[in-house]
Amino acid sequence: MSSTDSIPPERQVLEYIEDQLSAGQTFAKSRHIAGKVEISAKQVGAVMSSIEDYESSLQVKKWGGSSDGTTWYIKRVE
Repeated sequence: MSSTDSIPPERQVLEYIEDQLSAGQTFAKSRHIAGKVEISAKQVGAVMSSIEDYESSLQVKKWGGSSDGTTWYIKRVE
């Protein structure tokens, strides 16, 4: 059992994004985030879509998709 098992996937992804936003914006692939927070890329995609719809302090847009996964553009909104 890993230390992240008790933390909801949404919180894990948001914490990872916050760590990456030091410059105010970033690009991230679902599979890369999934590897860092130990959930599936499919779960990351669901969380990112949710953040895109409901998180007012972040702008999240699906930037592109390819055979190696979905890339997301993430920007902090003032």
